[in-house]
Amino acid sequence: MGASSFLEKEKITDKKTLTILFFIIGLTIILLLFKYYFKSEQNAINYFSIIGTYASIYGIVVGIIQIVSIKENVKLTKIEVFQTVNKIDSIFTISELASSIKLIEEIHAYMLAKKYQMALIRLRDLKKNVIENSYKHSELNKIIPLITTDINNLMKLVYEETQIKEEIIRENLEKTSTILIKLKTNLNPLYNVNK
Repeated sequence: MGASSFLEKEKITDKKTLTILFFIIGLTIILLLFKYYFKSEQNAINYFSIIGTYASIYGIVVGIIQIVSIKENVKLTKIEVFQTVNKIDSIFTISELASSIKLIEEIHAYMLAKKYQMALIRLRDLKKNVIENSYKHSELNKIIPLITTDINNLMKLVYEETQIKEEIIRENLEKTSTILIKLKTNLNPLYNVNK
């Protein structure tokens, strides 16, 4: 943003300089023409009329230049805003993915401690995070069924006291973690210097 801002300032300075030069040169040419070609009509009223006409034409030209300049600035601003929003969205997504990865670690810890109710709560939080980000990243749609299966299995264990294979839940959590870590790595600008 800094380099483009500097270039814009240079363009504005160049435009001001050209505008002032255009005004001075144009006014000089008009006055010289009036002085040497219209000798019989040289009086104060005609001088003011010519200067006023020139100033009006000059004002119209400057107005058109300003309108074009403003349009260019609006386009550049829109591009800058779009890029900034995308960067912020990417940073926010990376943060959410890191949070989801941390949730998986917590779920593992709760399961090892046989605190299945807490694991179930955190698994639901994980599903919510993944669903919220799945509209931005379609690869997350692959893990929603895994998480849903794990939630159903844990619900059977907690509410129905049915025996389940915890290894299946751990395997699904590892698959989920792997996908989240890969996505986070792909989005993180520190890992993607070439992008």
